[in-house]
Amino acid sequence: MTAPVPSPATTPTITFRAQYLKDLSFESLLSGKMARRELRQMEMQLRATVAINDLGDGIRETELFLGLTGRLDGEQAFIAELTYAASYHMINLEEEVARSFLNIEVARNIFPYAAAILSQTAASAGLPPVWLEPIDFNGLYRALCADEERAAAARAASS
Repeated sequence: MTAPVPSPATTPTITFRAQYLKDLSFESLLSGKMARRELRQMEMQLRATVAINDLGDGIRETELFLGLTGRLDGEQAFIAELTYAASYHMINLEEEVARSFLNIEVARNIFPYAAAILSQTAASAGLPPVWLEPIDFNGLYRALCADEERAAAARAASS
């Protein structure tokens, strides 16, 4: 016996709409001093968050925020903040599937673009090359889900 073929009206569909830079801020704190320094690897600290927005009409947006700070010889060299996003039209997807896709797969796919913008911006400021290691978006999503479960349990316990 063959499985029934879903009709187009009920088939889950994900359609890419666009990807774009939403916000970029870069402050070079050693600009004038960089000419006197030899280029060497900086200490860097990266913060990453993912936010999902409902834009209406079945369009959902994933915002990837990257906050990057760099130190050179113990001195703050730069502060960078970037928000990069992608939007998808989603039809007939279970909410958990949509959330997982947007938080993990979309974030993973747009990360290289966001990282390249940060790297190019740092290079344009005369700083040493910036290389960002890949981010475990699956782990970030699991942590988000665990935080939501703890918050729901705390609300239930206080009711």
